[in-house]
Amino acid sequence: MTHRQPDFRAEDNAKDDVIWHTLGQLRDSPAVAEAYAFARKQGERQKRRGRLRALLAAALMPRVLVPLGGVAMAAAVALVVALPQPAGEHSFATATGESKTVVLEDGSTLVLDTDTHVSVAFDQNKRRLTLTRGQAHFMAAADVGRPFQVTAGGMTVTAIGTSFDGVALPGRNAVTLIEGKVVVEAAPQASRSEEPRVVLSPGHRLAVGPDGRLGPPEAVDLDSVLAWRQGRIEFDNTSVANAIAEINRYSKTKIRLLHRASARKHIDGVFRADQVEAFVAALCAYLDLEVTARSDEEIVLDRARSG
Repeated sequence: MTHRQPDFRAEDNAKDDVIWHTLGQLRDSPAVAEAYAFARKQGERQKRRGRLRALLAAALMPRVLVPLGGVAMAAAVALVVALPQPAGEHSFATATGESKTVVLEDGSTLVLDTDTHVSVAFDQNKRRLTLTRGQAHFMAAADVGRPFQVTAGGMTVTAIGTSFDGVALPGRNAVTLIEGKVVVEAAPQASRSEEPRVVLSPGHRLAVGPDGRLGPPEAVDLDSVLAWRQGRIEFDNTSVANAIAEINRYSKTKIRLLHRASARKHIDGVFRADQVEAFVAALCAYLDLEVTARSDEEIVLDRARSG
């Protein structure tokens, strides 16, 4: 797309051309052209509003102030806009058992679950976030000119004005769309010539498989997905091993199950994330387990001894 230089009045052309050509290659930049035109219009407005003040200033310092009221000011503004701007980079994290809500500079909101880390890098063209570990809820503020991209667990989620959950945990990398629309892309791999792209619909989850490929979208219960924001953990036909791993994310006192056969069984239920003792009691009651050792750091479970 070709961008034309600003069209100035004939009486200013001589002065304009001198400064415009000193910009060299920058004069073809759309950002420079737009800033140049804007500053020129501002200079004209200032002339019309304060003609007497401009004349007095010119009488005192004619070689400096007169050019700055016109093209020289435009050139200075254009150069500042065209130069690369430092990207804003921030990191947010939560400790075990902690949650946090963060409002970003663009109005987007992040809700971080326990033991979660998110890095944020904004520039003039994109809003890039990386979910390094854990789980977070993203509410992206609408900004058509700057896509909102979240990289997590081998995939990149691109959204505009959208609410979704992202998970980056061992064996459980997924995104769940709450509302709006997102495009999910798998991380590039040398073994694939084309990377799949999936447009996700609200109420659906998409996971990344062990091979790094995107799985098919699956309908989910959003109340269950968002339960963690109310401090609840919901298990629906979940293996005991995975349920223990999830509870352990929220507690400094970790559960360790020695009985392998029990770890392969499946359970249903709703538990408070901060009530590890209630979860342990439920496992002991329903799976015929018992606590064989206990400390501030660990609760050990094993098959209950008969008699």
